[in-house]
Amino acid sequence: MIIGPENRQCPGCGSKRVRLSHRRRLDLLLSLFLVRPFRCRDCYLRFRGLYIRLVL
Repeated sequence: MIIGPENRQCPGCGSKRVRLSHRRRLDLLLSLFLVRPFRCRDCYLRFRGLYIRLVL
């Protein structure tokens, strides 16, 4: 199961063109709780969301 950028939608414009963003200091701490920063490729909004990657 993967909950990543390919299954994400921008809360600002609704676009599905979303990618993982670079992590900053606070994001490093939040990544311990599976929360990662994302960025919309259309409106450039930066937001955080759950990021789970399980490899079977």
